[in-house]
Amino acid sequence: MKYFLQLMYDGQAYAGWQRQPNVTSVQAVIEDRMSRMLQTEVAIMGCGRTDSGVHALDFFAHTVVEAVLDDSFLFRLNNFLPRDVAIIKIWPVHEEAHARFDATERSYIYHIHSHKNPFREKYSFYYRRAANFSLDTLNEFSQKLTTYEDFQTFAKVHSDVNHHRCQLSRCEWQESQDGIELHITSNRFLRGMVRLITGASLRYAEGRITMEDLERAMSRGEQIKDIWSVPAHGLFLSDIRYPYIEKSMKSKSKIQDL
Repeated sequence: MKYFLQLMYDGQAYAGWQRQPNVTSVQAVIEDRMSRMLQTEVAIMGCGRTDSGVHALDFFAHTVVEAVLDDSFLFRLNNFLPRDVAIIKIWPVHEEAHARFDATERSYIYHIHSHKNPFREKYSFYYRRAANFSLDTLNEFSQKLTTYEDFQTFAKVHSDVNHHRCQLSRCEWQESQDGIELHITSNRFLRGMVRLITGASLRYAEGRITMEDLERAMSRGEQIKDIWSVPAHGLFLSDIRYPYIEKSMKSKSKIQDL
């Protein structure tokens, strides 16, 4: 039977979602715990990849097992998993359902605080200069990105993808309680894309790159000179959309509550 898992995790201790040799990943930890509980090898497929140190408030995966994964199994699995990984819900789905390919929309939030706060250091990037940035200036840059389709400029080099096309439906900076945050939504994201867009927005607000630099790089598929990938710990995968999952089923924490 095929099941969907909805989960969240703190990415600090992990080399990203995907299983990799000689490092600890979220996928590997969950597969290991489920395999030991069910006494058979279990493989799970995630809705995407998150880089090392990136967090997820909303993440989906699917697995195919012969066992019945009921509420009792969910309770025992959560007790067996590390404290930084939580499974919110497990439920059966039709055999064609796919956690990665069926997702129609993914959203991220990048958090920046501009005043030193030891209780924010793990989940938000401290950048003092951000206190002087205008939201209008930041959004002038970020909104321009929604007019493009090819994002090779904002992809890490040597990424294993067939194309760089993405459909950004939102790329907006907002004020937060103690700084600013970027909200970005697309049908898909390239590896490192959100952190590179965040860094480029900050560089634009500082006057270190221009709109002409952006337009030139995007037209040529080249990286912007002095491009900056901001630290991973401020980034959260915040929402995944499926055509057959009602939003009322979802239960998420908010970074403001931490």
